[in-house]
Amino acid sequence: MAIQHNESDILEKEINNLIAEGPVSKTIEQLKNRLLNQHKNAESRFRKIFDQSRFGNKIIDADLCIIQVNTALEALLGYTAKELIGTRIIDIAHPDFIKDWKELQSGLWSQKHDSFSIDTCLLKKNKEILWCRVTSIIFEDKGHSYGYTILEDISDRKNLERIRAEVDAKKDEFISIVSHELKTPLTTIKAINQLLQKAVSKDQTYYSFIQKSNHHILRLEKLIADLLDVNNITEGSVALNPSVFDMDFMLQECISGIQAIHPTHEIYYHPVGITKITADQFRIEQVIINLVNNAVKYSPSAEQVEVKLISTTTAIRIEVKDGGIGIAKKNVNKIFDRYYRIKDTSHHFQGLGLGLYIASRIIEKHHGTIGVDSEFGKGSTFWFTLPQNK
Repeated sequence: MAIQHNESDILEKEINNLIAEGPVSKTIEQLKNRLLNQHKNAESRFRKIFDQSRFGNKIIDADLCIIQVNTALEALLGYTAKELIGTRIIDIAHPDFIKDWKELQSGLWSQKHDSFSIDTCLLKKNKEILWCRVTSIIFEDKGHSYGYTILEDISDRKNLERIRAEVDAKKDEFISIVSHELKTPLTTIKAINQLLQKAVSKDQTYYSFIQKSNHHILRLEKLIADLLDVNNITEGSVALNPSVFDMDFMLQECISGIQAIHPTHEIYYHPVGITKITADQFRIEQVIINLVNNAVKYSPSAEQVEVKLISTTTAIRIEVKDGGIGIAKKNVNKIFDRYYRIKDTSHHFQGLGLGLYIASRIIEKHHGTIGVDSEFGKGSTFWFTLPQNK
């Protein structure tokens, strides 16, 4: 392993070598020349990095005036160096984002942060908006303080985020309209189907068709309920109805119901005893049903799903573990996004990618956390935590 030296160690070694070589006056002169050369080399390297950087670079003095810029910043803003030097960056900040620059400057110069980063806006010379990621530091040179700022153009990313937000808004509006329009006729179809089921005996051929219709009506009801939930969550109109209930008992009842419709899998849960929690029981059941149904759905070749309740003095944690297909690392961070479905498996499994999004928002409204631990091909453990009663 190579031995690492800091600059003072190297300098001390050089001084000792020079002293050993000759008179002190000669040593001092040689040392002075070496230090000057080192300083010039350091300045040359900095100048090269500053000038040739693909990011916009600027240096400001203690009065916040620009004293140096590189060609990349000139190209980004459309101003020449001559036009920029002597001005302040706030002079060309977008009026709606001046507060960002004041916050950055306060953080660096008044609060003495080592560095400060923000996403904010500037106006180019042609008045176009430039979204940029700004990172600034304070450094000292010859007894004076200066600010060094790097500006990265993130306009494309911000425009893409804006377009996605607009598309999602239109999608939500469409879903809201369609969901409400479907709800009334589906209620009528369900009522008719229930009358038919009562009118037809179980030994008649048509009875099995009516049962299948009921199954698909329930699927449509679940889909519409999810769509309406997404719309309400997006609008922030989902209200919780908290009550005190026994989480352990609720899990037993919930899993018993799910087990009845999934005979292909053993849903295992070991009761832990009375575990009181204050939460919206209906919404927490909704989360558990979604996680357990997903565990069964995405582990077609496995035979067991394990549900676990862990209680501490400050929180409870629910885990749902399966031995299914698992999730690739690249997809884990997106799995709770709205409408997100994994491309590699979406054609094998039905769904709109809403269940986990809804679950995450329900847990978030309860001030809890939700996540997943998974390895592709080896199964997943979805979990969530809720604050414990005090």
